[in-house]
Amino acid sequence: MFEITDEFLQQAGFDALPAEQMERLRKIAADRMEAEFKERIAGAISEKQSEEIERLIDGDESLALSVATRTNAQFRESKEFLAIQQLGRQNNTTDDKIIQQFALFSWFKEKNINVERIIRESAIRVMNDLRSTLSQVNEMADSDGL
Repeated sequence: MFEITDEFLQQAGFDALPAEQMERLRKIAADRMEAEFKERIAGAISEKQSEEIERLIDGDESLALSVATRTNAQFRESKEFLAIQQLGRQNNTTDDKIIQQFALFSWFKEKNINVERIIRESAIRVMNDLRSTLSQVNEMADSDGL
């Protein structure tokens, strides 16, 4: 669900790792980002809403189309959808994934949840955790004389 960029990993202090380790770290960071995001969302919504958003995140295409249509019957013509579509096409994203992304943002907007703030705060927390881990590894290496 989340794409961790080279820039994100560099800002966390992991720019000197070999490519294979960077890819493993990228997956770890993406998984932690998703877990942090889901935890924050779960605290802001009901159990029924939690089930619906989980299905959207997991890629339920029929639900995504239903949510997109529910929030805007002409969603394919909306400026929000067109912006997501443009970004998606730049990244070779399928139409179904573009609709899923639009549905997710529409769902959050419909529920008055500031998803951008949650993503930003989640990214900061994950980056700080990564930096802390790097610091601990460096301290252990220094104390062992490595």
